[in-house]
Amino acid sequence: MKNLVIFITLGALLLSSCTFLEDAGGRSDPLDPYAKQTVSFSAGSSFDFLISNLPLSTTVEIEPVDIVVHGRCTAGTNSGKICLDEVPYLLVEQDDPDRTKVGVFFLNSLTIEASGELDVVGDYPAMFVVLGDVQISGLITAIPDRFSQVNGRAGGASALRENYADGRGLGKGLSAERSSAMGAGGAAFCGKGGHGGNETSDALNGGLPYGNPSISPLLAGSTGGNGQYDYAGAGGGAIQIVSGTRIDVLRQGVINVSGAGGQWGASGGGSGGALLLEAPHISMQGTLAANGGGGAAGSMDGDGEAGYPSDRIALGGAKKSPGGSGGAAASADGEDGGYDSGSGGGGLDHLGGGGGGGAGWIRLNTVDGLAEVTGLVSPYITTGCTTLGVLLPLPKTD
Repeated sequence: MKNLVIFITLGALLLSSCTFLEDAGGRSDPLDPYAKQTVSFSAGSSFDFLISNLPLSTTVEIEPVDIVVHGRCTAGTNSGKICLDEVPYLLVEQDDPDRTKVGVFFLNSLTIEASGELDVVGDYPAMFVVLGDVQISGLITAIPDRFSQVNGRAGGASALRENYADGRGLGKGLSAERSSAMGAGGAAFCGKGGHGGNETSDALNGGLPYGNPSISPLLAGSTGGNGQYDYAGAGGGAIQIVSGTRIDVLRQGVINVSGAGGQWGASGGGSGGALLLEAPHISMQGTLAANGGGGAAGSMDGDGEAGYPSDRIALGGAKKSPGGSGGAAASADGEDGGYDSGSGGGGLDHLGGGGGGGAGWIRLNTVDGLAEVTGLVSPYITTGCTTLGVLLPLPKTD
């Protein structure tokens, strides 16, 4: 078996971030030591169950690859690369009315070691179809850009770069309003987006929920509305991981698809994204999070917090006219922003706080609907945003 180690250079420091164990299924030509075996994958026959969101007509020739992530690297749904290297990949249309595209990576096995972090990026939701085992001891994320907070990843909506603009996505928050001093609304997904704060307490600009518990189609989170500046929180991304055998999220393992907080001047928080796990057996001892981001305060310097990779609630900006908290834990809805008639904070306008973003969706499908969950899942199952389901059977053929 040939080992291909991908190196990522950060300045003068050389880091080995990901190991590709190629030809996992053996050699196709014993006379050629570098010959690769190809395997025919069919969505209608390769697994004993129906893969959600992957059309039955999907058929592809793949070269089996085992991936072990032990540093930080990315999986790009625009490039089809993992850790800067090409892997079997297709960009397919789902069967929903909008024909939403999803980037599908085909692997033999996937291991995220305790030191590993796989950041899923790109314009499309991501699906990992794994023939064998998936073991997660490290971190997988599909969260907005850590530096700007306005750029979504893995299909998560990005904020429109325009002052006082409505958000983006099916659950977008609406913009702040100068005339009524109303803060921008938070985005929704499973949970509602919080309304922006204003003097009369009748703001109705938070985003409205969309999607469904089965997470079919695979959609991502939306952005809050913009306030004085174009800094609404972006939506969390969407990840689906499918294994033909089992998925194990170990105690220190984390998958985070939370939304970003609103930044500056009454912007709304982004909603959490979507996470779908499908395998005959799932053991979840770690953490799964699809939390909403907090709204920005009405002043210039009160940013909302990004959704946490835990059940901790992302707080809104804490200056006068505070932003609303994001949906998480036992409360999936984003909190409304506040209004303080004595605020101003040096801003150009006098606004209420931005609404918090709602929580996203989480789903675990197994052969019997009884995933072993001893870890932490946020939002909690009591909210209806996290559910357990049964793998669907393949359709009968004549």
